[in-house]
Amino acid sequence: MSAFLNELNEAISAGNLVDQSLGNAVEFLEKAKGWGTFDLLGGGTISGAIKHNHIDRATEYIHQAQSRMRQFQKELSDIEGEADIQVNIPGLLKFADFFFDGLISDWMVQGRIEESLDQTKAHHGQINAILSDLKGQVTQKRRELEEIQTERKKLVESV
Repeated sequence: MSAFLNELNEAISAGNLVDQSLGNAVEFLEKAKGWGTFDLLGGGTISGAIKHNHIDRATEYIHQAQSRMRQFQKELSDIEGEADIQVNIPGLLKFADFFFDGLISDWMVQGRIEESLDQTKAHHGQINAILSDLKGQVTQKRRELEEIQTERKKLVESV
C-alpha cells in the first residue's frame, strides 16, 4: 500500500509539471490571440512580431508539456493509467503571416491560434481531471493504509 501511494504521488508530481506547462501555453496563446486580433485590425509589423513572440513562447511550453507528458505517461502506467496529449502549431502559417502580411494570412493565423488555444485548454482540463482522480485515490489509499495500520496494531496488542 505504501509503495502504491508513492507511485500515486510520483504520478501527481509528474502531472503537475504537465499542468504547469499547459497553463503557461494557454497564457501565451491567449496573449497571441489578443495581439492577433489587434493585427487583424491593422496593427502592422510590430503587433505581428509581438504576436509571433507569444506564439513561439506558447510553442515552447507545448513542447515542454509534450516532453513532460512522456514522464507522466510512464508514471501513470505504473498505476495502470493512461493519457496522450499532442498539440502542434504549424510553422507554415507563421511564415505566411510574417512575409505576406495581409488580412487573409492574419485571419488564417488567428484561426490557428484559436484552434490551438481550444485544444490546449481541453488538454489542460484533461490533465486536471486526471490529477483530481489521482489525488482522490491518494486520499482513499491513505485511509486504507491507516485502517491496515490500526488493525495491525490491534493484532499486535492482543497477542
